[in-house]
Amino acid sequence: LPVILIRRKLRTSTADCEFLGRIKGPLNWDDPTLLEELKLKHILPPATLPLNLTDPKNSVYQIHKFKFGWQFFNHYNKQFFSKLKSGFFLEAGALDGEFLSNTLWLEQSQNWSGLLIEADPVNFQYLTWKRRKAWISHTCISEKMYPREAIIESLQETAIGFAVPWLYRANAHELNTYFSNIRGGYTDISAHSYSKVQCFPLRSYLKALNVTTVDYMSLDTQGHEWEMIKTLLKGTISVRVLAVEHFPDVDYIQEGTSIDEKFILYMRDIGFRLIDIDDNTNYIFVLEGDPLLDVPLTKYSHKRNKQRNKR
Repeated sequence: LPVILIRRKLRTSTADCEFLGRIKGPLNWDDPTLLEELKLKHILPPATLPLNLTDPKNSVYQIHKFKFGWQFFNHYNKQFFSKLKSGFFLEAGALDGEFLSNTLWLEQSQNWSGLLIEADPVNFQYLTWKRRKAWISHTCISEKMYPREAIIESLQETAIGFAVPWLYRANAHELNTYFSNIRGGYTDISAHSYSKVQCFPLRSYLKALNVTTVDYMSLDTQGHEWEMIKTLLKGTISVRVLAVEHFPDVDYIQEGTSIDEKFILYMRDIGFRLIDIDDNTNYIFVLEGDPLLDVPLTKYSHKRNKQRNKR
């Protein structure tokens, strides 16, 4: 056969058809095939069995799981949501679903459900064992409006006598992001492992689950949080309370502060009011004008938090 006919015949193969589709550009966040793939293969439904939390006799785990940013966020969660039952949350960087979890109280005490996203494979395995009443996904959030793959760098402590390995596992992050560059001090006392994970845009998760309002969103992915917010809030998804760990750029650190004024101004411009900042990296915002969130607030005591963490 002439060469031109052979080429035309090859174009009918499955692989070639896929190539012709992808060569036009990345898949859109709301592509029907993408949403079906995400829902069926990358999101597990809520557990039907009772919660399987860590044994209370594990004193070291129990002491540390309510420290650091958890105290700050839980303080405001109880003020905002003490009267709201059956809300919806999204927590990215869910870890094992219990240790430092910003959403477990909402599920246990307020009958909420939601979506838990965890990119680290070991952390996710523990998350499945906890049997949370929420959708769970072993993926990562893309900071773009299209899906992609990422390499996750996981940490595990190797120093003898360290209190809680979960404090290291909580620092899993995408390779070569801002967080990986500022955390080089872990090299001598931790083991590093790497895994490949699929990432999806935030809006794709919510579209796949048919969710239009997120009452509480927690983003703690060790990088890209601001970029994730930019992609989400261009659409029609309503986020009422946003808890986010955000690290500023190098210029702010060189100036001696880690409070990112540019980030705060951006959030204000898109309709969010800053409530508080804890330890200069944890921020909590509320949607301006939300009547259910217009409640008298007791400000969080950062001094008391530091004293507790020293114990």
